Amino acid sequence: MNSINLNIKWSKRKIITLSTISLIIIALIIGFYRIVLFVNSWDNLIYKGVYIKNIDVSGMSKEKALMIINLSYVDKVKDKDVNLNFQNLQYYLKLKRLGLKSDVDAAVENAFQYGKDFSLIGKLKAIIKPQRVDFDFQIKLDNSSLNSELNDILKDIYKEPVNAQLKISGNNFTITPHEDGRIVDKDELSRRITTYINDYKDEAINIEVPVKVVKPKIDDSTLKQINGIISSFTTNLGNSTEGRIKNIEKGVSAVNGTILLPGEVFSFNDTVGDTSQERGFFPAPEIIHGKLEQGFGGGICQVSSTLYGAILRANIIPIQRQHHSFPVNYISPGLDATIVYGVVDFKFKNIYDFPIYIKGSVADQYVTFSIYSDVSALKGKTYQYYCTNKKIIPAKSIYVNDPTLWSGIYETRVIPRDGIICDIYRITYDKNGNILEDKFIYRDTYSPIDEIVAVGTRKR
Repeated sequence: MNSINLNIKWSKRKIITLSTISLIIIALIIGFYRIVLFVNSWDNLIYKGVYIKNIDVSGMSKEKALMIINLSYVDKVKDKDVNLNFQNLQYYLKLKRLGLKSDVDAAVENAFQYGKDFSLIGKLKAIIKPQRVDFDFQIKLDNSSLNSELNDILKDIYKEPVNAQLKISGNNFTITPHEDGRIVDKDELSRRITTYINDYKDEAINIEVPVKVVKPKIDDSTLKQINGIISSFTTNLGNSTEGRIKNIEKGVSAVNGTILLPGEVFSFNDTVGDTSQERGFFPAPEIIHGKLEQGFGGGICQVSSTLYGAILRANIIPIQRQHHSFPVNYISPGLDATIVYGVVDFKFKNIYDFPIYIKGSVADQYVTFSIYSDVSALKGKTYQYYCTNKKIIPAKSIYVNDPTLWSGIYETRVIPRDGIICDIYRITYDKNGNILEDKFIYRDTYSPIDEIVAVGTRKR
């Protein structure tokens, strides 16, 4: 009997235990299920404690968060004006015109994805006991739009640098000081605006306009290196017409005052420009296709040839120079320099470590160019050039039948000119006038211009 009662009691306890365990398991399953359901209810929402640009987006869908961020931040930024200040000037820049772009979509996506890869417990903890998590995004300027706006708004700030000027009168050297220029530092201004709009506060945006100092090409210290004349050359105007003299004066005026820094190249055509009627040049005799004809700018080659004589005596050999089709009467053969705008140029390079200054003048029937620099440039030497070993190349006479002329009639169509071969030598003198060198430099050959005679063949 006792044994039976013990078995019954043991069975009851076992049933109770099993029932209790079952209830616990069921409760755990139900609890787990409810947790899963709760966590899953946040699958399409941003977890708690998540901020974007200090804006709480907890519990929001991606769509709602994007709308809130745009309304609360991006759109407000776009509606703002930026006050740009420079000295006593103030300008207004409308941000909506700068093509602002942001990566707010990516920020919202990152905020939404936060915690979604956590474990179930991690997700539950992030939802129930959230810790603040911040996400950010950047608003960027469209630099092309910014530059376009700045060109209109800030044009008053721009200041062109002014080169120092040199005036030489006799032995007096007068320097007009240079003036620094300034330009808006657009990169720095863009950075400052970007910083403000990405740390937006609902207040006026005031920004000092940053500027860069622009140094002139030629400053006072550069011109102070010029302390004397190193060469000079003069040609005679002879019996030049009034138009020819005016052309020469205009050409000399264009070259006068030119400053070449070390290594810089002088171009006669770039300096003087087109010798056209539209630019104020006059008709005068000039060599065209081997013949003297009237042309606008006639005489301008005397300017280039005189300048050539001056730079040779400064021991500068040109990098581009061409002689005329036949020798001219104002300079020795082999020492002339012709130019044809757009076709033939006269160029030379400043080979010295000092700047050179070109002074030109037309006075008392003479054209003169003088080269100024640091007098130590030539190291006490002087230079002269001359033509030697001159050889004449006789012109030929060519007869051409012309049926428009009566038989027995001869008509000269082209006047003959003998050609010349000329060797150019350079003499180098020391400071005492002693010859250091007499050296061959180059050879010029002026081709002969043959006489063309038309012979009449028309019968009478």
